[in-house]
Amino acid sequence: MVNMENALHDTVILTDSEGVAKIRLGDHLKNNFSFDVNIQNLSNQDVTFTQASLVLQTDGYETDESRNAVIINNKLATLLNSSADVNSLLHVSAGESRTETISVKLDSSQMAELEQIFTNGFFVEGYLLLSDAENCCSVSIPLLGFNRKRIRYASYDKIRKPWNSERLFSCQSCGNCRQRYGEYHQQSEKCRRFFILV
Repeated sequence: MVNMENALHDTVILTDSEGVAKIRLGDHLKNNFSFDVNIQNLSNQDVTFTQASLVLQTDGYETDESRNAVIINNKLATLLNSSADVNSLLHVSAGESRTETISVKLDSSQMAELEQIFTNGFFVEGYLLLSDAENCCSVSIPLLGFNRKRIRYASYDKIRKPWNSERLFSCQSCGNCRQRYGEYHQQSEKCRRFFILV
C-alpha cells in the first residue's frame, strides 16, 4: 500500500546501494548481518527525524498440543528479537545523498528455536522506518532475506527434450529399472513412461 498524498510531498527517499526501493538481504542469513541503505534529501532544507526503527519478522506458528505438532499459520507473524543502530539515518542535510551500513544482530536463542520449527529455513522480512520529522512525512523501505540456502529449481530452458535418444531419463513407473531419485539411466524400449530429471 502506498500513501499517495505522502508520496507527492515526500522529500526524503530510501533505497539500496543500487537505487532500488527495497533491501535484498539474500539467503543463508546468519544471526549477524549487515546491509547498505542510501538516504537522499531532495529538498533544500535539512530533515531531522526523531525516530528510527528496524522491525523484522517471519511466519507465525501455533502449537497443537493434542497432536504434539507445530502448525504454520501465515495469518500470524513472529516478531524477531533484533538489535541495530539506525540512528545514523536520523539527520540528512539539504540535497545530501549518502550510503550508510546498518549492522543487525538477531537473538541467537530465538533463531535456534525457529530453525527447529522451520527445518527448511524461513524468511526474514520487515522494514526500516524513519518518522516524526517536522518537514517530511515518514519514510520506510522493506527488507527481505532467507536464513537458509534456498533450493534452486530447474528452469524451463534446462529441461531435456524427451525425443532426444541420447539424453538420460528416469522411469516414472517401471518394475524392471526403477531407480532411486537422482540416479539416471537411458530410456529403454520397455520404458515408455518417464519423467525428466535435470
